Amino acid sequence: MPQVPLPVPQGELLEVTPSELELHLVLRDIQWNEHVRALVQNLQSAEDTQAEMKSLEPELSEFRDELLLKQTGLEQQVKSEWQLLVVQMEQKVREERVLLEQAEQKAREERVRLEQTKQKAREQGDLRRIRAAEDMEALKKQSEDLKIEGMALLKRYEDLKIEEALWKLESLKLKSPLE
Repeated sequence: MPQVPLPVPQGELLEVTPSELELHLVLRDIQWNEHVRALVQNLQSAEDTQAEMKSLEPELSEFRDELLLKQTGLEQQVKSEWQLLVVQMEQKVREERVLLEQAEQKAREERVRLEQTKQKAREQGDLRRIRAAEDMEALKKQSEDLKIEGMALLKRYEDLKIEEALWKLESLKLKSPLE
């Protein structure tokens, strides 16, 4: 608490009249009362703030619950979209594999047909036909190999896309702000 000093030079004796002493005590009482009043106001303000915070707690809790629900909903939406994308990519890879198997089957059938043509040409003794059939077979084999290689590259590309989608889905799970 602040105090009112008596106007006395140091080292001198104080001669105080009763009215000066009374005035000094009254001033000190006034300052004391102001100090107490300020403390009471601060205490009341703190109590008011605390009461206001308590009154806002249910609203804050409700807001927090809504935020959690929204976040969970968004996470579920993103997760289901990524899962759908992964399923679609897996389906596309399966379709490409079927196409690859069909191409392999067609190549086998073509080889059989060419072999039959070569056999027929041998039986007939036509060397030009044999060479043409062998050249055709070599070209078909090369074409088949390129198709298979292309399909394998496409499959690897699709597999990488699926891995990337799964990685992104996992990273979204790790970045969840409220967990």
